[in-house]
Amino acid sequence: MFEEWDPIGVNCLERCRDEYDNYAPGIVRLLQDGADQRRLVQHLRHLEKEAMGLNRDREDELQEVARQLLELKIYL
Repeated sequence: MFEEWDPIGVNCLERCRDEYDNYAPGIVRLLQDGADQRRLVQHLRHLEKEAMGLNRDREDELQEVARQLLELKIYL
C-alpha cells in the first residue's frame, strides 16, 4: 500500500513507512468479503476525504490501486 497508495505524499520518507498501516485491516476485510474494484475505489476515496481531509480528484490513481489490490487477493 505504501508504495502504490500515497495520498499525502510521504512515501519518500523512511520514518513514515507505517503511515497507512491503520487502513490495511479494513481494506483486507473488504477484499475477503469479495469487494469489487468499484467498492475499493469508494473506500479509498472515503479514507482520503474523511480520514485525511483531502479533496482532490484522483480517480485514475484510485482505480489503479484498487486493481492492484484485487490482484493481491489471491494471497489472502
